[in-house]
Amino acid sequence: RNRCEDAICTKPGYDVIITEYFLDAVSSLPAALRYIAAMLRSRGIWILCAADPLRYLHPDAGRFSWDELVSLLPSLGFRVVDEDAFTEEYLPGDARSERVRCMCCVRM
Repeated sequence: RNRCEDAICTKPGYDVIITEYFLDAVSSLPAALRYIAAMLRSRGIWILCAADPLRYLHPDAGRFSWDELVSLLPSLGFRVVDEDAFTEEYLPGDARSERVRCMCCVRM
């Protein structure tokens, strides 16, 4: 662990955290979820959007399905308030598209 990680874990204070495709790039999904939970105040809101399935851009990342991701949240004090999914062009004008899921969670 480095000093930055220690500071994050000891200073909950954010009312809202928004992550867009962040979980697709982390080396450890469980560790990233713990950091997000540690940064939020009680009743804080976390809004996340990610590819479904997650892309796992980091070579050391484990492979979690969206349902497995959601199943980890209650143990970290999160309650899912709303969720939505849609299909989006990968790049504007590109023929490729991907499924995107967004979720709003409250840290209890």
